[in-house]
Amino acid sequence: VLIYSQYNTSAGGRTAISFGTLMNSNDLALHLLFGLPLLGYIITDPNAKKFTRALALLTTLPVLGIIVRTGSRAGLLALGCLVLALFWMAPLMGKVKLVIIGVIAAVIFVSTAPSGVLERYRTMWSEDTDESTDEALASAASRKRLFQESVRQTLLHPIFGVGAGNFRVAFARMREAEGNYHHRYVVSHNSYTQVSSEMGIPGFLIFCALLVW
Repeated sequence: VLIYSQYNTSAGGRTAISFGTLMNSNDLALHLLFGLPLLGYIITDPNAKKFTRALALLTTLPVLGIIVRTGSRAGLLALGCLVLALFWMAPLMGKVKLVIIGVIAAVIFVSTAPSGVLERYRTMWSEDTDESTDEALASAASRKRLFQESVRQTLLHPIFGVGAGNFRVAFARMREAEGNYHHRYVVSHNSYTQVSSEMGIPGFLIFCALLVW
């Protein structure tokens, strides 16, 4: 948060750090999400000191604000899953506190977030958005096509997949078969279908088992 306060920048309304790998808004959101479970645990821990819990809460609010302002749709989905997991594991009073904090945070961030960022989030469920979100719509369409192709490759190669690290090659060949030779080698942007398309359904089940374990 301190680094962000000194070196933040904005491109198209999306916030990021002005140097290093965190110039990518999605990476910034992901790195901040890594620390939120610890803060959430401290806030809901009845045995923690009041000062420690208060400090964790004061840290959580600006972190949430930065995540929302990145305009990262994957970050928003991960944040939603994280909140549900914390709610499920928290004691009764912890659940009440999470609900109160969530409502307050949602009101604050919706009312203060840049309009461009809010429009970007809207592309997750609607294409009826402002013209300024053309890039976001194109990005959403690209992600959707990558997801569909990763599912198709899973169905075509259900046992062994296309090979570790080879989805980008399979996708490139598909684009070239359509006559498009000016493209980038890209991943599926979905961890689960990336694994299933490259390692097959058995590899996908092992991956999920490891996550649960």
